[in-house]
Amino acid sequence: MVPVVVERYALGRPAVALYDRERPDDPATTRVCVPRKRQL
Repeated sequence: MVPVVVERYALGRPAVALYDRERPDDPATTRVCVPRKRQL
C-alpha cells in the first residue's frame, strides 16, 4: 500500500482507487484519491 493512503486511512477518511481493469496490479495505471472534507 502507498504510505499516503495508509496515513489518510488512519485518519478515518475514505480512499478511492481507480485502476485499469485489464491490469489491476500495475502501479503505473492505478490512481488513489482521498476526497476532501467539506468545511461547514
